[in-house]
Amino acid sequence: MIKRFVHIATLLWAASGLASAATTFAFNPSSTFVPYGQSFSVDIFVTGAVDLYAWQLDVFFTPPGIVNATSVTEGPFLGAGTVFGSGTIDNASGSITNIFNTLTGLSGVSGDGVLAHLSFTANSLGIAVFHYANVIALDSNLDNISDFAVVDGTVDVTPEPATFGLLGLSLAAGVFFRLRK
Repeated sequence: MIKRFVHIATLLWAASGLASAATTFAFNPSSTFVPYGQSFSVDIFVTGAVDLYAWQLDVFFTPPGIVNATSVTEGPFLGAGTVFGSGTIDNASGSITNIFNTLTGLSGVSGDGVLAHLSFTANSLGIAVFHYANVIALDSNLDNISDFAVVDGTVDVTPEPATFGLLGLSLAAGVFFRLRK
């Protein structure tokens, strides 16, 4: 009975995803663990784009201070012949504002792909939530693409694996010396 319910629920979920095949702006990976002090990248990823000619958005990472943005570079989705703006990084407020890209040709691009690469450094232990604001998408007629969704992402900054190893070693040493007494 439970198997059947899970199967029906899965089919309904898949069907609902097909029915709402709007363009989606998401972070890739959508959720990740990063060791403290490490550099990492998150991509701005689009799925279901139809005739995407230009886009602009802001990215916020909250609370500020857990991660610091270091750079924004163009992704390959729109291809050659573009004008790309890497935006303005403000780590004090946890934002990258006015990231944009536009084609210089006559037609837009359809499909799925990486719009931009965001590079960060993990500064403090905790969970940073990534979200979009002020998203604008245009087709090749420069008309707004209003049927789109945005999906937030998270980065969990964890202690370095070596820290866990040292903790385990010190606990084992404590147990050993306690047992010796």
